[in-house]
Amino acid sequence: MDRRGILLGSGVVLLLPFRAGAQGTPEATPGADGWAQPGWLVQPDAFDPGQWHVVMFGTAKQYLDGRIGPAEHLDWTDLDLEKTDPDSVAAWADAASQVLLGHGILLNNPVAIVDYGTLFAARLFWVLTYLGATDQTVLDGGLPAWSAAGGTVESGPIMIDYGPITADLPARNETVLAPIDAVVAAVDAATAQIIDVRSSDEYAQGNIPGAINIPYLDNSTDGTGGAYKDPAALREMYEAAGVDLDQPIIPYCTTGVRSAVTWFVLSALGAADVRLFSGSWREWTSDPARPIQS
Repeated sequence: MDRRGILLGSGVVLLLPFRAGAQGTPEATPGADGWAQPGWLVQPDAFDPGQWHVVMFGTAKQYLDGRIGPAEHLDWTDLDLEKTDPDSVAAWADAASQVLLGHGILLNNPVAIVDYGTLFAARLFWVLTYLGATDQTVLDGGLPAWSAAGGTVESGPIMIDYGPITADLPARNETVLAPIDAVVAAVDAATAQIIDVRSSDEYAQGNIPGAINIPYLDNSTDGTGGAYKDPAALREMYEAAGVDLDQPIIPYCTTGVRSAVTWFVLSALGAADVRLFSGSWREWTSDPARPIQS
């Protein structure tokens, strides 16, 4: 399926073509000053919404208040992965694939993810990556950056109806997920660098043993979200914190949303082995037998 139908409130149906011959995600080629995955971020002045299936990633209110054209809408709760044992992950992946199809998102078509200056587009990027997609990008700075660059913003109710969609699903990329058993083993044997991306206050109240604290907002230029720091500054920041990009890394937060930002950054920098603990603190603390450091 290479066209998508959009039913607006007026009853008008628009057919928007997808980009033909889209290139897949490039292989990582680490460099000292640039991104190893330069296609993962697009700047507002270089972003053409017509070349992508645009998905706004945020709350329903944010979506009503502002979006890029007839973009789709998803929030992290639509794709929440609470438990990472094998059966739970398999069930989640099947359900998440159907959610995406229900929003007209085909895993072999180009997708552009736009958040609201939160950095949370990285969470949907990770979900798509796990499910086997290889052609997705994030608008750096989200909708605020798009608007500041003179991009058109629409608002108000919109109804999008794709009808039933079926599609062959690609092989899943299980290498980007750290399931609970792997996290427990890594903590016990100290075989991975555990990064707690929550706030310093949350970290101080209790954390996974051996974890270091690098809040996810430290990845942004102003510490509040929005645009990412440049790659050289990010490498310097992680190196100063003692993180070795050539060794296994497992970031976590509370529900796997904030830590997806750190997974995104480290992977885009070319880190050799970054796996997101999507279950995060919520899953770790679900078993009182698991140790807590404070």
